[in-house]
Amino acid sequence: MAFPRDKSDSERTTLSEVDAVVALSVYYKENTRFAQVLILDDDDMRVRFDRAYAERRKAVYQIRVGRGVWGSLYHLEGNDPVTHVGACAGRENSPIARVPLDDMVPAPAALAHHVKADEDKEAPLTIAEVKRRLALNFGVNPSNVKITIEA
Repeated sequence: MAFPRDKSDSERTTLSEVDAVVALSVYYKENTRFAQVLILDDDDMRVRFDRAYAERRKAVYQIRVGRGVWGSLYHLEGNDPVTHVGACAGRENSPIARVPLDDMVPAPAALAHHVKADEDKEAPLTIAEVKRRLALNFGVNPSNVKITIEA
């Protein structure tokens, strides 16, 4: 996963504003037929990404302003290579859910046909519903839940 710093390179963007990080990932060594849903501590993730950023700068990595610093969820943390500094949050936190990839909904262009063709399957979650559920889980107002989706 990656989190960018702001354009002035003085702080993180979205990671500075969250109360938790929700990550959906595939852990290849376990089973590629499932995605894991992780809820990661916001403070821990800030510490990890600050360390990763600092060590890459010290190693003279080119990090363009506004671009993300990537961190591995599943590699063991270490200094060699420097890209493993801050890694391992996915191994250190148990998933809250495992989602079978065989049942994934097709891309949005085919979504309407898929939902009509298979009435027995649940419709995909809306952003509003995800915000409502996360707000309920964390005891906050849904208007305080911000979701960023990057492709």
